Amino acid sequence: MADKEFLIYKRASDLFHSRPRDAELLKQLEMLSDEAEGDILEARMIGNLISGTILEMHEVKK
Repeated sequence: MADKEFLIYKRASDLFHSRPRDAELLKQLEMLSDEAEGDILEARMIGNLISGTILEMHEVKK
């Protein structure tokens, strides 16, 4: 059901969970969030993926 309702989020989730990670992952997720701005819930869910990406980037630097 979520696949039909949140198509942009599904694309963002697929990017987030792909391995190896694309060097431009954060930029791609931000672009998808902008694309989903008409749907606040979907944009927030993508925002969670963006937060997770940023946290993982900081963990790698340690």
